[in-house]
Amino acid sequence: MDAEEESTVHKALTAPEPNDPAKPAWPWQIPARSWRYVLRRTWSEFWYRHILDNAGNLAYMSVQSLFPGLLAILAGLTLLGQGTAAVEWMIEFLASIAPDAVVDLVADPLRQLARAAGADWVLGIALIGALWAASGYVAAFGRSANRIHGVVEGRPIWQIIPYNLLVTLLMLVFGAFVLLVVLLSAGIWEVVLDYLGLDDGPLRALRGNRWVVLAIASLVAVLALYRATPNVRQAKLRWSIPGALFAMGATVLAIVGFSAWVAEFGRLPASYGIVGSFIILLLGLWIMNIALLIGVVLNAEIERARLLAGGFPAERELLVQPRNTRMIQARTAEEDWLAERAGELRGQATGHSQPSRRPRKSSDGSPS
Repeated sequence: MDAEEESTVHKALTAPEPNDPAKPAWPWQIPARSWRYVLRRTWSEFWYRHILDNAGNLAYMSVQSLFPGLLAILAGLTLLGQGTAAVEWMIEFLASIAPDAVVDLVADPLRQLARAAGADWVLGIALIGALWAASGYVAAFGRSANRIHGVVEGRPIWQIIPYNLLVTLLMLVFGAFVLLVVLLSAGIWEVVLDYLGLDDGPLRALRGNRWVVLAIASLVAVLALYRATPNVRQAKLRWSIPGALFAMGATVLAIVGFSAWVAEFGRLPASYGIVGSFIILLLGLWIMNIALLIGVVLNAEIERARLLAGGFPAERELLVQPRNTRMIQARTAEEDWLAERAGELRGQATGHSQPSRRPRKSSDGSPS
């Protein structure tokens, strides 16, 4: 058991409950000087936790998950007879907010996805493949969030894989909803509303509040990612909102600024062609994941401020309870067994037998 695993097991035994009554129950109960400390510590943890490197890993996982996820969404829209139209509206929307290089990069693959999704048998394969591929991003985000909180994954694999797949499915549903809200094609929504047996009242409401609905849906998706992925028992929902709001705001500002820079000064597409376009896409995903991870750090430091305000010794270690430590204990037992077998092999090589330390069982099966 290494130091991080030992610390995680120790936290499971000693860390206070997420909603311990000694902690502040509302953000305004945290002193102002504690908020200044939160910001200073967030800046420090940003560098100490290697957020830039972790965001690069997540950007790669984002690319792996992007097109399978879009294929599943487009397959669903194809069932409504709007797959090809949705792609064209999507490309038109991207052209209004993203650099031309990014639009050129994704336009042809999106059209090919729409044609592939037209086959009925593709839908099942697309959904299964998209869930599995996109769950890689969810799992990677959970590992990054664990490192930020100072814990390691302890949930059994037969629990965490279905859990990640469920979270991924919810994220794809949110993605489809956000896509419909952003595009807001009357043709698509008329089919959806007719299928649900509703009138066009919701469509008129969405037309008037498109960006509000988009912001709320995005906030819910980020909160789901923050609360569901790490091996950490969470406090009440209100304590996750500050980091999620920061992540959303920082992402919008960073992407707008980055798009303006690419439009005015960028030379990558002209110099490198489609490779330059792909680099721009990766940089955009990297910036987005930096913002998401800073939001996790901010929430973790707010939790530290709650612990300190409650009198808990969280100066150096963030005292949060892990959800599960079963796999840590299983790995420790396996490492001990392997070390004992290695000792026996070394003893045979040197001529000095190294007896196993594993407890032997008597004839009745009890350890002796």
